Amino acid sequence: MDHCKTACIILLAVICVVTVATQGQELLYRHLLPRPWYYRHNFEEAVQMIPHFIMFFTPGCEQCKAMMPNFDEVADKYNTMKTPQVILAKVDCVEYDVLCKKYDVDKFPTLMMFRDGKESKVLILTKDNFHSVIRKGMTFVQFYAPWCDHCKTLLPAWDALSFKFPKRPHIQIAKMDCTAHGNNKICQDQKITDYPTLILFKSGRHIGEFGGDENFEWTVDSMHNFVATSLHVHDDL
Repeated sequence: MDHCKTACIILLAVICVVTVATQGQELLYRHLLPRPWYYRHNFEEAVQMIPHFIMFFTPGCEQCKAMMPNFDEVADKYNTMKTPQVILAKVDCVEYDVLCKKYDVDKFPTLMMFRDGKESKVLILTKDNFHSVIRKGMTFVQFYAPWCDHCKTLLPAWDALSFKFPKRPHIQIAKMDCTAHGNNKICQDQKITDYPTLILFKSGRHIGEFGGDENFEWTVDSMHNFVATSLHVHDDL
């Protein structure tokens, strides 16, 4: 009887371990691109059909695991839209290391936007280039913090926005991490108290701030319309 009881306890423990491990794998592998797309050529074909926001990860990466729930939450929102503006998916860089090396992915997680097979055009602003960048043309800047959940939700739409002005090279989409070394002084000068804060600059001047559409949401279309409207208004001044 004791042997039977011990065997049952061991079996139950094994089942629990397997269940937890399986749940962990399900978390890791949600929103993975369909298997055929992982091959180099098929992946490139897929990201040319519709904008893709890709998370490159490795199963053993603790930061990747920590980011998974937020990434999946955003993916559920975008991927289930009737006409999605961007698809969110993941690439396992252990299984598809050749693909990851092609895009110079050597840190995990790495988030990358693709449109027409090309990488994101979002400019990364720092204390060293901020003023020189915003002095040229029109620059729409997202001031953010890496820990901000709203910033993470906005990220795919912000990257997609960077492709919306192909015939207007003087319009730049940029972002600045206010927690990065040296950047906090600039964010203080710009009176940034909430994240994300979206400010439009023209020739170095603050000309507008976007707080969302009528539903207080930051969609690609609403942000594009904000910039386009501001462009026409200020071009007429």
